[in-house]
Amino acid sequence: MSRLGIIALCALLGVVGCKTDEPFNPTEGSDAGRDTADVGRDDVVAEDAAGDTAEDARGDTEPEPDAPGPMGTCTSDEDCAATKECVTGRCGDDGYCAWQVADGFCFVGNVCQPMGTANPRSECEACDPVSDPQGWTVSADGTACTGGDACAGGSVCGDGACVLGDAINCDDGDPCTDDSCDADTGCLHVPSAEANPCDDGDACTQNDVCGANGCEGAAIDCGDGNVCTDDSCDADSGECINVNNTAACDDGSACTEGDVCAVGACVPGAAPNCDDGNICTIDGCNDLAGCYYLPTQSPCCIGENSVCDDGDPCTNDLCDPEGGDCIYEHNTARCDDGSACTRGDTCGGGACQGDAIVCNDGNGCTEDFCDPNRGCGARDLDAVSCDDGIECTVQDICVEGACVGNDEACVCVPEFSDVANRMNTVQLGINGRPGQGLDVDGDAETCAPSNDCSGGVDNALGVLAGIVNPPLGDSVADGSVNLLLEFNGYGENPFALALHQAGLDPDNRDCNVQAQTCNWRVTDDLLDPDTCDRLVTLSATLDGNQLTAGGPGTVFPFSLPLGDAVIELTLYEVQMRGTIAEREGRVATMSVVLGGAVRRGELIDALGALDPDSLPVPPETIAQILDIVVRDDVDTDNDGMPDAASIGIRLDGLEAHIVGVQ
Repeated sequence: MSRLGIIALCALLGVVGCKTDEPFNPTEGSDAGRDTADVGRDDVVAEDAAGDTAEDARGDTEPEPDAPGPMGTCTSDEDCAATKECVTGRCGDDGYCAWQVADGFCFVGNVCQPMGTANPRSECEACDPVSDPQGWTVSADGTACTGGDACAGGSVCGDGACVLGDAINCDDGDPCTDDSCDADTGCLHVPSAEANPCDDGDACTQNDVCGANGCEGAAIDCGDGNVCTDDSCDADSGECINVNNTAACDDGSACTEGDVCAVGACVPGAAPNCDDGNICTIDGCNDLAGCYYLPTQSPCCIGENSVCDDGDPCTNDLCDPEGGDCIYEHNTARCDDGSACTRGDTCGGGACQGDAIVCNDGNGCTEDFCDPNRGCGARDLDAVSCDDGIECTVQDICVEGACVGNDEACVCVPEFSDVANRMNTVQLGINGRPGQGLDVDGDAETCAPSNDCSGGVDNALGVLAGIVNPPLGDSVADGSVNLLLEFNGYGENPFALALHQAGLDPDNRDCNVQAQTCNWRVTDDLLDPDTCDRLVTLSATLDGNQLTAGGPGTVFPFSLPLGDAVIELTLYEVQMRGTIAEREGRVATMSVVLGGAVRRGELIDALGALDPDSLPVPPETIAQILDIVVRDDVDTDNDGMPDAASIGIRLDGLEAHIVGVQ
């Protein structure tokens, strides 16, 4: 095929600027194909001679104003400026444009692809700039793949195609689930019919059957009816064990108190105090009825009432049993003086008195008082000087019981790093393989989901990718979801990697967010209102172009758009791994994987708080997938038991400028 024929074919296929022996032109628009071919004039003449006339078709017409020049002609490097961030252009000595793809990138289908990016149409092809910077390179035989069949394990690439492995084993060992495999989602474990006989593995249960919570049995009753033994069952043998204890008990007599167990029997305690302090009664105790009080005959008594009772709790009322004369002695007994403004009331000198309560609500803008009937109270103050405790406020004054200051000087003005990236790709990893998640639990021997993972990579929630990724991708592409990473202290190790949500600067509305370096204004919800400190950060380091951030114990709030709703999640054990490409001291592009873990209960609660109509699928469907397919695989509270499901999120970023706050 002639060189012009190759150029025409490239234009037809949408490969902008390709030609036979020079890098293609990465300019956009219908003129790009015409402007890109770095073909010498001798070649054009040769084509004319053969009748394949480019010049005849073009005639003597001038190129359109936005084209660099006929067939890529130029007078300076500016004529060859590229509109793709991974391509640079220059004007050659022969007056024709030549373009070069940056290291670490491929330019395929008019799109910059970072090294290692998989071909979305063929997972056994990827970007390998060394092999072919202008196309997809066939992956090495043995590279892991899925083949679109989640029921095949150990699938690998061979001769550029995915060779499916053997069928995976979906037996979860649970007799109360029906196990099967779905080519799209992998293993399914559906609860089997209830009442099916099973074995829960516990020797201390009997008549085990499948129920709502799996295999369940009725506990063996090991109770011997003796409160002085602790009854239990040996889980290995199923034998009952009854051990003597020292618990409180009741010996059956109302005339003992504090009975306790000893050697398997209840031992009586001490006799109760049946003295009622009344000289007009005879006190005694009955095993069945307990304490009893019988009236006695005395000059001091009328029935069971003392003739000397003056009704004053601050006197001990005495009586001479011979003549019935009364004697009153002051005491120090507890009493109540009837005032809500005293406490610790006691008798003294024959009168009840207490300590005054100090009423203080701690608010300098109220006047405190005490009402004898109701206790402490407060009245609001106005126009009184006060201190609101905030250092930057002035002219603090009481307003309706609250201290209010002038806070105009308290508004901080944040200074942003000139190194930032806007995430052009935010996608949930599809499985637990390299590039889709990270080794969150730090155990190379485990990975998740177990039926589609390798190399210790954890991404148990990858099963939700089919639900999450389409609406998420649309939101990122149309600019309705904008996540920015700010590199604070870039050039140092370590530095702080801060997360922001943002919107385009009003003066930069026409910027192409997917291809150009745009100006952004971040929202203030991730900034401390008093100090402007970033509220969501990861400690990060760079080793060459390798970025590492986060680590064990890291907690990271993350907003995950889903349909018309946004799920607010907390990621635990957060890590970030990937590569960056630097240009003129800034991060031009980045390609990383964010890994962490989400506690199942928190995820279900977050889904339940959303309007069901705002989600692409009903929340109960998502909850059912989580319950059936997803297994917790990360221990976030270090108690030795997994309590959260791992997640992997792929992020690709493009240079961005943060110019202020919305």
